[in-house]
Amino acid sequence: MINKSKIFKKLSNLMEYGLLRAAIFLAQPLPAVFLRRSAMWLFTLVQFRRKTAENNLKMVFPEMSQPESKRILKAMYKNMGLMAVESYLEKAEKVFEKLEFVGWEEVEKIRAKGKGVIIASGHLGNFEMSGRLMAHQAPLCVIVKKQSNPYFDRYTNTLRLKENCEPVQPGNALKPILRKLKQNGLVVVMVDQNARYQGYQLKFLGHTASTHISAAKIAIRTQTPVIIAGITRGENGYPLLKYSETIYTSEYENNLAGHIALMQRILDGFGKLVIASPEHWFWVHNRWKNPQLAKPLSESELYDS
Repeated sequence: MINKSKIFKKLSNLMEYGLLRAAIFLAQPLPAVFLRRSAMWLFTLVQFRRKTAENNLKMVFPEMSQPESKRILKAMYKNMGLMAVESYLEKAEKVFEKLEFVGWEEVEKIRAKGKGVIIASGHLGNFEMSGRLMAHQAPLCVIVKKQSNPYFDRYTNTLRLKENCEPVQPGNALKPILRKLKQNGLVVVMVDQNARYQGYQLKFLGHTASTHISAAKIAIRTQTPVIIAGITRGENGYPLLKYSETIYTSEYENNLAGHIALMQRILDGFGKLVIASPEHWFWVHNRWKNPQLAKPLSESELYDS
């Protein structure tokens, strides 16, 4: 029996992917300024998942005025438009010329000691191109969820691999992570993803959210330093990746309590970057959806490990 819903989904995915490839083809002769302004206008006009973004912003900033909320969300949609152009339509080498990483010397300081680094970041600014930029400086893998559109997913991963940025899915991440750390390389972890039933109930921006703790677990077991970094935009309008802090993991016990404590510290550190630049974070994410699916933090679980 023909599954009509699967056929419709496949056709829909193909259509979306076809539109992307058509946009890439048509964009080639167009100036970057035109593409960037057009994308900002289009994303501001469409404003997908607007209700989710509004609810998330109101939850985190309950005292925020409506005009300020509108300003932040408008800036967020503009940033999403710029990210789409930089990641798919502009020539990568031109974008890399204008990208910056303030604080890269902190990464090199650790690598010079013969150690790899775990970069804890999230959906702040153009995280896509910033990861690819770092892959030009050191061996790198990034832990990413598979996109719902398999054609988008394959194409995006092809672009990542072209820039030596190795994408790894969460369920198959351990071996690639350990390999990169042995190479004194970088492992980029997006700490603001909803882990659903695979996570623990931790606090992000003051509210309970299901969170993966595997990054903290690996960091402690391998004694790998964790660098928290976030992406905004520089004066030239292009992504600016900024170092925030380094966490040395030797002070944490290699048990559940230690893993939870480190992961919560990482979340708090990244949360400060979101609070400082809320217009750059993706409020459209269902970050706090169904936190009850995650494992609760009972005292017995923490201290009997």
